[in-house]
Amino acid sequence: MLAVVVGEAELQTSSHHHQGVDRIGDGAVVAAPAVADGRVEALEWPGRRFALGVQWHPERPRLDAFFLLLVQASAAAH
Repeated sequence: MLAVVVGEAELQTSSHHHQGVDRIGDGAVVAAPAVADGRVEALEWPGRRFALGVQWHPERPRLDAFFLLLVQASAAAH
């Protein structure tokens, strides 16, 4: 799902690592580790309609596809 939003390229994000993911829950997969320190930047839950968690502000950089997919998944649920 993250690849649909940002593509396969490396992405610069607005992220601060004073907090982070310590344990990955059941069914979750790491979608993006930070290049600098390997911390989790994004998690996905494959097989779910829309389950994407990011450790940065998705409005910086502006990721219109992120919000578009969220709206589409929400509309499809009704």
